[in-house]
Amino acid sequence: MPTTINVTVFGQFKLEYNGHIISYDLNRSYKTWNLLAFIIMNSKKPSITREDFISSLWSVENYAPGNTLKTQIFRAKEMLKLLDLADTECILSKRGAYNWNPDIIINLDADIFEALITEADSDSLSSKDKISKYIAAVSI
Repeated sequence: MPTTINVTVFGQFKLEYNGHIISYDLNRSYKTWNLLAFIIMNSKKPSITREDFISSLWSVENYAPGNTLKTQIFRAKEMLKLLDLADTECILSKRGAYNWNPDIIINLDADIFEALITEADSDSLSSKDKISKYIAAVSI
């Protein structure tokens, strides 16, 4: 059975697996959470290069962005260990690039929201069903 992590980006950003939750309350490192969110939002990409991280997360004036990246990746990996995924690595690295482990499914609330809105916009639904879908989306 594949591993699925529930990720909430609406409201408080948090990750949950099997009753284990990590959130900003646990670790208030803004850079680490930004990096983790960036990896999750790009989880379908085969790899995220060092340049992708640096151009998206840090300014070019940032002192030693390469070292900052390595430090933040390490911290994110340590945080993810708290989800108790046994020996499964969530963030993989290869030749200076990183990616989310494709064996770990992300159940992202933003994707669920988007799917509900798309379904609600369907002309084939009754008004009652459309309203139900919109209410479900708003509740997220």
